[in-house]
Amino acid sequence: MPKISVLMPCLNVAEYIQQCLESVVVQTFEDIEILVIDAGSTDGTLEIIEQFAARDNRIQLLHSTRKSYGYQLNLALCQAKGEYIGIVETDDYIEPDMFETLYEALAGTEAEFAKAGWIGFLHRNNVKWTYEGWPCPEVRIAEEAILIPWKRPDLLMTDCYLWSGIYRKDYLRRYPFQESAGAAFQDVGVLFQLIHGARQGIYLKRSVYHYRNDNAAASFYNRNGLNYVRAEYQALESLLPEMSEEWRRMYYWQLAGHVLGRFDAMAVSQKTFGEESADSILWLQGRLRDAVQQGILQAADFDGEQWQKLQDFLQGAEILSQNWQKKLTPLWDFLAKAYRQEIVIFGCAAMGQFIAKALRMGNFEVCAFCDNDAQKQGDILNKVP
Repeated sequence: MPKISVLMPCLNVAEYIQQCLESVVVQTFEDIEILVIDAGSTDGTLEIIEQFAARDNRIQLLHSTRKSYGYQLNLALCQAKGEYIGIVETDDYIEPDMFETLYEALAGTEAEFAKAGWIGFLHRNNVKWTYEGWPCPEVRIAEEAILIPWKRPDLLMTDCYLWSGIYRKDYLRRYPFQESAGAAFQDVGVLFQLIHGARQGIYLKRSVYHYRNDNAAASFYNRNGLNYVRAEYQALESLLPEMSEEWRRMYYWQLAGHVLGRFDAMAVSQKTFGEESADSILWLQGRLRDAVQQGILQAADFDGEQWQKLQDFLQGAEILSQNWQKKLTPLWDFLAKAYRQEIVIFGCAAMGQFIAKALRMGNFEVCAFCDNDAQKQGDILNKVP
């Protein structure tokens, strides 16, 4: 029986899957099975998988009848034989010793999972830009942190990806994925429950995963994003009565962040939400309005720009879209002039941080923030020093 089952959901990733599979099959930890779950690729992805499977009998190709990230992972989890589960997105790739590093940290402990850092990357004009991400603040100063996740709802602010770790299979199976269409946000509810339920988690100061930021087909830019956000949080809602006040507050704080983040993504890609999002917008407005009225979400929980965006959204999605696009018009004008330039942003409050994120998603290089608050000097905000 393999020690680790590696789950790799895919759909039309022929441009990336060879690099991804190569990084998995050369792992220094060889006691793995590799379950590749294809949802009906038509671009040559299947042929590449079959070539790899012919050379490596650890690879199994599973065919999903549904184009659903959650369904694909649930399908693989039912068949996985490993004691531990790792998940690799098929437009990314991993370090050769990723699973060895995580297995050695987790095996023989009582922890439900072990996680490490990642390197986000994108390519522009034959140059590869990168940034590091960490799953908890403690590993910025320590090589390893052993935490009690159920006591730390704040971990959801940094431990926000499934693929940066391995999990005990029996533990991960407690929390089935939502099987909505597409591949967007179907890990949100599972991550929330994994951290809320964990008695112990191990976090490592080591970057083991390479996270692609320049796939134009990525779910981040999907116009149906608000529908996916609603599906995840609606499913979590029934669990709130059993949660502490701190976890309920985190539920609403994250919900607000995901909603406002969708408008950021639409603004960056200069898109708008269609009529198919109308019902979800009403549901999301209702939940967030109740949270504000009950004092669960307060102005002190947000910086000024984010709080104003939330107020705009509660008045109407079109109001937020119009106001945000109006504020960003000078940014689009600037981008036309900033192409291939190194950029320094003066001011690191909400607007400065948003502009840094927008520039990075647009494949521009942000070198640093400057700010006259001496307390902020030396910090790293949104991966920018």
